[in-house]
Amino acid sequence: MLDLASAKHRVLAFDRPGFGGSTRPARKRWSACEQADLFHEAAANLGVHKDLVLGHSWGAWIALEMARGHAPSVAGLVFVSGYYYPSPKPGLALAALPAVPLIGSAFRHTLLPLAVRLGWPSAMQRSSGPGRSRTFFR
Repeated sequence: MLDLASAKHRVLAFDRPGFGGSTRPARKRWSACEQADLFHEAAANLGVHKDLVLGHSWGAWIALEMARGHAPSVAGLVFVSGYYYPSPKPGLALAALPAVPLIGSAFRHTLLPLAVRLGWPSAMQRSSGPGRSRTFFR
């Protein structure tokens, strides 16, 4: 998708701090607002002052915060499988653990890789396996 878009447009793809190929400083909280500020500053440093922001999954929340905190520099938003303003669920506590300073760093480098490896087959089956038939209208 990036290759197709970059054929006609300038495309910048940022990793969220601590995800993908990027690192995340220890002892720093990385909320959606702080990540939005970081990406806004990075884009400005690269000479981008008006941008179309695409956020995928948790990145949608960051894109929304970019628009809220840096409205003059955001020309528009695209949400892909967006997850923003999540409702409280027990599983979210575990998902938020990597963002906690110190504890999160230890978790990301010890238990999280094992948990992902063990949960991967089930997650793939639920997300890409055949769906159950549901009737919405009768």
